[in-house]
Amino acid sequence: SIPLAVETGLIISIGQLVLETACRQAYHCQTMNLGLNHISVNLSSVQFNQGTLSQRVEQTLHNTGLAPRMLELEITETALIQDANAAIRTLNKLKNLGIRLAVDDFGTGYSSLSYLQKMPIDTLKIDNCFVRGVTTDPKNQVILKSAIRMGHDLGLCIIGEGVETIHEQSLLETYQCDFAQGYL
Repeated sequence: SIPLAVETGLIISIGQLVLETACRQAYHCQTMNLGLNHISVNLSSVQFNQGTLSQRVEQTLHNTGLAPRMLELEITETALIQDANAAIRTLNKLKNLGIRLAVDDFGTGYSSLSYLQKMPIDTLKIDNCFVRGVTTDPKNQVILKSAIRMGHDLGLCIIGEGVETIHEQSLLETYQCDFAQGYL
């Protein structure tokens, strides 16, 4: 389990293995012209807050041959707000490598929107708790529409997480959400 991996310190090794494997597979898809736009890899907060992350990512891209533009790293909103100023510095280092950056589980943390405008991110992934309630809770509809509009106004790609029904997908399309992610 992930909590056990965090507790034992194995999460960094596991995370590095996942990153290398994903980059290697994406490179293979890229060389086979399979139409892969990019690959997204989740980072644990422990990985993200490790001081050598940008060097590890750069080395992984070099070792696997994957073009930086093909990699998107997903960092949870909670990990970003632990030390927002340090997070911004880390994000800038990663962005300077040429990779894409995404905020995962947006709306679940207590982040200040002022930090969001300072972070060099490309994608905002709206947490599934807002998507799942969108068909039954008018407040979720307001939050979802507002988050999508705000993200677009900031020039971000928006992904709605946890889409499980046609109705949820339809509402996301109506609200002009760029992508949907979920079991549907």
